[in-house]
Amino acid sequence: MARRSTRRSVDPAPPAQILEEGPLLDWLQGTVLVAVGTWIYFSVFNGDWLWDDDKVLTRNPLIHDPHGFWNVWIRPDGLGNYDPLTSAVRWLQWQAWGDNPLGYHLLSLGLHLGSAFLIWRLFSRLDITQAWLGAMLFAVHPLMVESVAWVAELKNTLSLPPLLLVFLAYLTYLEKGRRPVDYLWALGWFIVSMLAKTAGMMLPVVLLGYLYYRQRLIGWREVRSCAPFFLVALLAGLVTVWPQHETGPADVVVATGGWNARVAAMGWTILFLTGKVFWPVGLVPVYPTLALEMTTLAAAVPWLLIAGAFSLFWWKRQTWGMSCLAGFGFFIVNLVPVLGYIAMKYETMVWSLDHLVYLPIIGLIGLVTTGVGALRLRWGESGRPWIMGGATMVLTLLAFLAHGYAIAFSDEETLWRYTVGRYPGIVLAQENLGKALLQSNRPEEAVAPFATGVKLDPQHADTHFNLGRALVESGRLEEGIAEYRAALEIRPQDAEVENNLGVALVQAGKLEEAIQTFTTVTQYKPDYELAYANLGGALAQIGRNQEAVQVLTRALELKPGAIEVRNNLGIVLEKLGRIPEARVQFQEVLREEPGNRVAQEHLNKLPELP
Repeated sequence: MARRSTRRSVDPAPPAQILEEGPLLDWLQGTVLVAVGTWIYFSVFNGDWLWDDDKVLTRNPLIHDPHGFWNVWIRPDGLGNYDPLTSAVRWLQWQAWGDNPLGYHLLSLGLHLGSAFLIWRLFSRLDITQAWLGAMLFAVHPLMVESVAWVAELKNTLSLPPLLLVFLAYLTYLEKGRRPVDYLWALGWFIVSMLAKTAGMMLPVVLLGYLYYRQRLIGWREVRSCAPFFLVALLAGLVTVWPQHETGPADVVVATGGWNARVAAMGWTILFLTGKVFWPVGLVPVYPTLALEMTTLAAAVPWLLIAGAFSLFWWKRQTWGMSCLAGFGFFIVNLVPVLGYIAMKYETMVWSLDHLVYLPIIGLIGLVTTGVGALRLRWGESGRPWIMGGATMVLTLLAFLAHGYAIAFSDEETLWRYTVGRYPGIVLAQENLGKALLQSNRPEEAVAPFATGVKLDPQHADTHFNLGRALVESGRLEEGIAEYRAALEIRPQDAEVENNLGVALVQAGKLEEAIQTFTTVTQYKPDYELAYANLGGALAQIGRNQEAVQVLTRALELKPGAIEVRNNLGIVLEKLGRIPEARVQFQEVLREEPGNRVAQEHLNKLPELP
């Protein structure tokens, strides 16, 4: 008779339990996160360059320099920002992808999704039960679109992963006996993040806040552990502010005002961005100008609301209030560097941008995620379908909103048509739409948005200048000349505007006036080779060839590779009978640009040397 087995059988776990608690669910959730994130941004993969992409990348000589990888560590980028790690990555990308935007978009998306996975991990370490929901909210939130879809904002997506790794390493440091190696990892990742962008410079304050949240007290030991982070943040902040003040645009679209106006703007910015987090509708790359000239009461309203909210949270800190203090505190603390009390260059253009909340939003997402976990705990299994259904609906709605918004970032014209369609009163949006139309050789269409911009702000010199360009290129010379003059009244001695005015005067047959204009430019900007080139051409047209030779020679001294100037110099020398010198100029052009039609035709007509 067979002996009965004494081993007890183990009943397999129900499939639902395996899915909920095992790695299969993690893989499924991770796949959903990547798939949805990729779908949201798929429309920008073959998109074009936008807005400031030319200054930081496509026309940035530092990025195109063969030795630029080393130079970016000692020089600001094309917008006056010192983010050397970001610039170094841009340099490497340019070597790899050139002017094909696809690779740049893929990297930004990969970094964004990588941050979402790190948020998932961080929330899990902080015992937030619905950690995956937090990662998904970050991945699909429409406010993230500007940072991910706009190549120039690589600094946002590049700086966040190392900052999240700081939190994870610091948690390990606290949980494993404060080992020095874990502390050094945290400090090292913080330095890496600061080199990419100083947006996370308030991290030491956040760490102290977390220590209070964890221990309900802060002693000298905690302060000492955060001191090196404060030092790194201080140095990074000083390095960031300095180039912003050294390189600023000439026009100021948004007046920053005195300290009272700045304080008012800070409060309203906090409320505005908080509202966009919870109601992300009507998002645009720039928003209507904030009216800083407001009554004392209006200026105080946001701060009264903020103070009231935090007083309530503190009163309820023994229950739900502590989570609100942590979430809203993280949000506001990380907004502080960009709220405008210290004037930064972007404030001369706009008062608020979506990408300013790329890091701060994590605090509010953590708060929402914690709230969902608390609801699930209170309602038990009976409420689970309602919670899952509601979360799915919210995520789906956010994903569709983000997908629709990302489509607007496909190209320059689409982006600014989208913006002016929602806020036609934004001067910068009208101007950028006009520029996009000019770049696509449609000056007649560009006239309308530029003209609208001039009506909205008659004292904005750049808009007058660009309207002048569109009018001249449309053949409306006299109107274009009038706009150039209007720009110069607002901003005298602008070499580019005055040079364009001279070109328009030449086209209108007003050569003497054009010559005087070009001469004036060379007097206050003696290194502007384009003005010399145009002056030489105008002098040649009225037969003052000897003077033209001198001026064109000066232009070549300033820019030896200027092919058009060499051709013009060769033509003038040919008229003067100085054939050998003319031949040298045309040959130099053909050496630099084989097949140049103008140089070849004139060279063929020159008589042979005896």
